[in-house]
Amino acid sequence: MVVALLAVVHVGLAAVWLGSMLYSLMIVQPRAARVLGGDDDRLEEFLTVVGWGAAVQGRRGRRRGTSRGRGPLPRLPGPTTRR
Repeated sequence: MVVALLAVVHVGLAAVWLGSMLYSLMIVQPRAARVLGGDDDRLEEFLTVVGWGAAVQGRRGRRRGTSRGRGPLPRLPGPTTRR
């Protein structure tokens, strides 16, 4: 019984991890590249912030959602983004 429960938990966590990786690779990264244009430095910085999470950036003493004093990072277009 315990082995079966651990197997279900393991498979469930693997599915969540795989789903989040695919979402990042198929949705987030292409949209970020399109929004930021050809600025590879800002794209790398944005994807690093997304990878670490916004809370980490807030703990480093910088304002959340800002990029080295160059203003806020752009919002990615999506169904919940108001234009």
